[in-house]
Amino acid sequence: MYKQMKYVGNILMNAILAVAFMSMLFVSCSDNDDIPDGPDPDLKVRAYVACEGNFTKGTASLNAIMEDGTVQTDIFRNANNRPLGDVAQSFSIIDGKIFITLNNSEKIEVVNESDYKSVATILYPERTISPQYVMQIDDHRAVVSDLWNAFLWIIDTKEYKVLQEIPVSTYSTKQMAVADGKLFVTLAAKKIAVISLSSLKVIKELDIPVVGDSKLLKDKNGLIWALACGFDDDPESIIPRTVTSLNGIDPTTLETVKTVKFPSDYTVSKFGARLDINQAKDKLYLNVIHDNKEGIYSFPIDGEQLPAEPLFVYSDKVELLYNMVVSPEETIFICDALDYRQRGWVYEFDLSGKRLNEYQVGIIPQYILFK
Repeated sequence: MYKQMKYVGNILMNAILAVAFMSMLFVSCSDNDDIPDGPDPDLKVRAYVACEGNFTKGTASLNAIMEDGTVQTDIFRNANNRPLGDVAQSFSIIDGKIFITLNNSEKIEVVNESDYKSVATILYPERTISPQYVMQIDDHRAVVSDLWNAFLWIIDTKEYKVLQEIPVSTYSTKQMAVADGKLFVTLAAKKIAVISLSSLKVIKELDIPVVGDSKLLKDKNGLIWALACGFDDDPESIIPRTVTSLNGIDPTTLETVKTVKFPSDYTVSKFGARLDINQAKDKLYLNVIHDNKEGIYSFPIDGEQLPAEPLFVYSDKVELLYNMVVSPEETIFICDALDYRQRGWVYEFDLSGKRLNEYQVGIIPQYILFK
């Protein structure tokens, strides 16, 4: 009798386990059915956001802000079933491919914009590298700046390999711009190197200490604009040793044809200063510190002095500004890194400071590129 009861009990237990297993399988299959194989063709991307992730943790991510206001997070991992890498600095879109720099992974990931599938991984095993920014210079080449090396490197954007180096006078090359057959690149927050694109050699260095990761920008008249402020090399020293200025450079003569010096009580952050330009390329936007408040200022390219008042103060709206860019609609997008540990936010403000939208993305949002 005992054996019969045990036998029946085993049958019942097996039946229960089987039902539970089938239920789990059904739920699992149902959930998978809801996950698209790639981007929804009916949803259009408004902007991509690269997030650094935590240093050495491999939590970098690429995220997409959609036109309907939704956010697709970690799209590289979702498409490729592997992490993107460690510390995503920036990315460029070239011929339908997204080139993502991972400086602590010492690589550039290349993915299809259409489905975010990996196309190639560009490595440079002969060197210890830390890629920063990618600037296309022709139909098959791009230049890569590097955080810790005294050179830039050129990659083939069709065959995904390193072609050669361009030596410069000091380590840490960052932001770049192309104009009049020349490449302009910032050097260790001290100078701007000018490189001939025909010879790929440095032809001049300009004594303009471009601050932090602020961009070099070309306006509608062809001038290259740079935000400058001198700081000591000591990373602990954040007090400016020179006044802040906006500088307009003629790319043909390589002369600084316009300098707008700020009053001494208007300054910028050593690491957080940012500069951008509107779609019409006739107005610059930057973040400035005045009276212990941080605000967004605008400057028309034909202006003579920085406005006394900001468009709006953001220091009471944002915990930790990590980047600032201007959208094609001329709204202000600010990356908020919060405490560097949790997922950050991208906020969109109108020019009066009203928050229009907020998007939660990955850890330490760093770089935004609009479609």
